Formats: sequence, C-alpha cells, structure tokens
Amino acid sequence: MRITDTPDNWDNWAELGELGWIVDTLAPGVVHRAVLGVVQDTEDIMIRSFLSFVEEDLNLVNLFRGQAKNEDSELEFADFSIKEPFDSTNAEYIGGRIAAQLKLSSVTICLYGPTTYTSKWVEWELRKSLELGKPIMGVCLYGDGRVRFYPAPLEGKPRVAWNLPDIVRTIRQLVH
Repeated sequence: MRITDTPDNWDNWAELGELGWIVDTLAPGVVHRAVLGVVQDTEDIMIRSFLSFVEEDLNLVNLFRGQAKNEDSELEFADFSIKEPFDSTNAEYIGGRIAAQLKLSSVTICLYGPTTYTSKWVEWELRKSLELGKPIMGVCLYGDGRVRFYPAPLEGKPRVAWNLPDIVRTIRQLVH
C-alpha cells in the first residue's frame, strides 16, 4: 500500500487495488469506529460503503467483517478509525475528514447495537450522509431483542437483520 493523492489532493488516502481509495490512517493508536468498504457490483461498478458504529460493538463489527470475507459475500472493508469525543478540540478536523470519506461513499451503513442510538458521532455521520445526498441504512447487530432503539436518522430508512445477502441486496437497491 502506498500513500498517494486523490483527486481532491488529500494526502492521507491510499490506493489499495480493487478496493479503490481508502483512508490509510487518521491518527496513531486509535480505536476502530468507522469503516469504508466496497461491494463489487455485477456491472463492475464499485459501491463504496461507509460503516458507522460505536466502540462497544467493535467485536461484533470485526465478526461481521470476517463473516463477509469468509462467505465471499461481495463485501470487503478497509478500516478508518477515530477515538475522539464528539465535542473535543479535534472534532472539527475529524468531522472534515469523515465528511470527505462520506462524499466518496455510495451509501452509509449503521451497524447498531443497544447503545448506538446514544452516540453523537454516529448520529452526526448519518445526518451528514443525508445532507450530502447519500442513502443510509441500518443493520441490527443483535437478533435477541436487546436492541430497543436505533439512531434517530434511521427512522423511515431501511433497517435489516444481520444477514449478508439481505444487506448486499439492500445496498444495491439504495444505490441504483
């Protein structure tokens, strides 16, 4: 992987073969919070997906990514990480970097669990996606009834269970 310039001259984007443009790193020593991924469309069009989730769900998100890879589900992901409070002094900088990724994405997918609805960052990412004209969808990480709420911006938007064929089908419906 090499650092190169994107069309927008961002110096922290990396080109990674068929995955296209992804963020290499935002800051050292951070915890995963969002992911930029792609679905290879049947018409060889890359569908870039921005995943939004909370740190508490990181283990399930990693399982989701591994399952997608192992089941050859047409989903591939590359990490983008932040670990800053929403109101930190770096929030404006981080928001700018996230917005740049959202602009390059085709769809934003919220992987939500029991506490995701309380995250200001997740809400901001979803609202910013809508502001940029990007479709959003939700994927519930738990099927046992423990998730009682989802982030407010997902109201009236597609929300599916953790089922990879359904997720891929929903992504394709949203971007076509």
